[in-house]
Amino acid sequence: MNILNPDAYEDLDNKKGRYKMENLQEKLEDCLFRVGIDIEHNEEFDLREAIIDSFFFITVILEIEQEFNIEIPDEYLTINLFSSIEHLADIISSQKENI
Repeated sequence: MNILNPDAYEDLDNKKGRYKMENLQEKLEDCLFRVGIDIEHNEEFDLREAIIDSFFFITVILEIEQEFNIEIPDEYLTINLFSSIEHLADIISSQKENI
């Protein structure tokens, strides 16, 4: 089980209100773990393989949107959103900037 450092939740940059990428990724991993996705840290891990069906895909999207208080635009709602944890974190960060 991955226990997160409490400092990971100090996620807002005071100047621009952006998530610090390292903290965002830790918080994202925690969010995904809550819905049953345990992130493996190796180059061969493909996050898309953890999405087993369309219902689970929507469940994960809703969990992310609630956790980060964002709405992921329709054009991003494809399985390619989950190509990597870094890609997903970049999209979340860009949506936080648009708020």
